[in-house]
Amino acid sequence: MNTLLFFATRPCRVLLTLTFLTAIFFSNAQQLNFETLSAEEGLPQSTVYGLLQDNDGYLWIGTDGGGVSRYDGYRIRNFGRQDGLNANVIRDIAADSSGTLWLATNGGLYHSDGTRFFAVSEEWNSVYFFTVFVDSRQRVWAGTMGNGLFLITRGDTSFMTEHFGLSEGLASEHIFDICENGKGQICVASFGQGIDILDPDTKTATLFRAQGLEQVISLFTYNERMFAGTRNNGAFEVGLKQGNLAVISDFPGTSGQTVWSFAASRQGEIFASTDREGVISSLGLHLTQAKGLPNNYVLRLLIDRENNLWIGSNGSGLNKWLGGTFTHLTTREIEGLGSVTGIIRGNGTLWFGTRQSGVFEVKRKRNEFGLIRKTGRREGLP
Repeated sequence: MNTLLFFATRPCRVLLTLTFLTAIFFSNAQQLNFETLSAEEGLPQSTVYGLLQDNDGYLWIGTDGGGVSRYDGYRIRNFGRQDGLNANVIRDIAADSSGTLWLATNGGLYHSDGTRFFAVSEEWNSVYFFTVFVDSRQRVWAGTMGNGLFLITRGDTSFMTEHFGLSEGLASEHIFDICENGKGQICVASFGQGIDILDPDTKTATLFRAQGLEQVISLFTYNERMFAGTRNNGAFEVGLKQGNLAVISDFPGTSGQTVWSFAASRQGEIFASTDREGVISSLGLHLTQAKGLPNNYVLRLLIDRENNLWIGSNGSGLNKWLGGTFTHLTTREIEGLGSVTGIIRGNGTLWFGTRQSGVFEVKRKRNEFGLIRKTGRREGLP
């Protein structure tokens, strides 16, 4: 019978048997460090479409068929029809400065105070909303599959809506993503056509095309830079040159792949999610299944307030990258270290209990480990 070891971490606990623990410390293969939230931890469905951290720090998770979930770092709470949410596919989530949540679903657009959910319009119950975005002026933009783009503003007693479609100048009514550029213009991924840039004051749209950008499905802006992800053609940094949209550079490592989303760290590292190669960063970091990620098909990325990267997958739940790699200690690093039977974290040190070699106190400095003391039979252990 194996003894179980619990490592209390936030947001979830990692449970290891001694057999697995031994494999970690004595194997040669290195894996990156991830924590996973899936059905076992209470997530109602394991495909993650939407991710948002709200003003209170809660993580909101939109799923494919399981409604929306809220994670507080310890527990998952699931919301559905009993809370007013009559749609179960949550494609996207946004929040405005007042803390109101906005959900793009397969059955309309919803807003929420975090406990109850309300349809913006009952007339939209059969409309598939694919993306929702709150701009710098706190206006809500929502894109649909086949019904164009909607602008939602709050009135005294109700919401006011405005529609943009083919007759209003959009190139397509299949809207996959929305963002805002540095000029305050609304950029729309008009699938099959290119990128529509909408002037929110004049309500006029201009279509920009560029080779390779016909099937844009994701848009992202960071410090005046814009990135576009495509279906089966990778990702690009794009910009306006002489009044026309142009590709500035390819996003390295994404060629030929579908790129569903982007995120940026505090240091300015840009991450792209792909359908076959996991997560790829602008600085060359590559997070894949071979390195510990449960699934290479990644749909959504989020950098939280603590600069952690959250990875929403297609079928393998939500994964948090903890950074760094697993470090493997053997007798080469710590002389005499044998079969490990227990570990306790001390004040800046690790204590290892072994089957026959006593107790080791080890100090870590960066990725190097040094033995502080060894306690065995000479020191009074049985």
